[in-house]
Amino acid sequence: MNAKSLKRIRTIVTNARKHPYYVNYEIESYAELRGTYCIDISKHGCLINKFMFCPDTDGNIESIAIYGDNLRGHMNAIRQSMKIFDMDVESVDFESGYSDYVDVYLKTE
Repeated sequence: MNAKSLKRIRTIVTNARKHPYYVNYEIESYAELRGTYCIDISKHGCLINKFMFCPDTDGNIESIAIYGDNLRGHMNAIRQSMKIFDMDVESVDFESGYSDYVDVYLKTE
């Protein structure tokens, strides 16, 4: 991830931690070895959702995979606005027809 993408992810985490809705949730962020960056939202130690930010070759956020609960709700909300975390969405669907995660591709900036 490039500096601009990391700053955007840090802002997402900061805003989520300040939001009243998430007062009873734990929000963790971390980098993975393969170049992705994750945000985990848990409650009482149980993972609710994982947002995996995947970079393009320049380190920009290219896509976001969403794992966990209420995936259809996430997908429907994104389809209505075509936005996620205030970023423009190119496409959103269950990955390859499976329902184990939602794949969100962002419009290039």
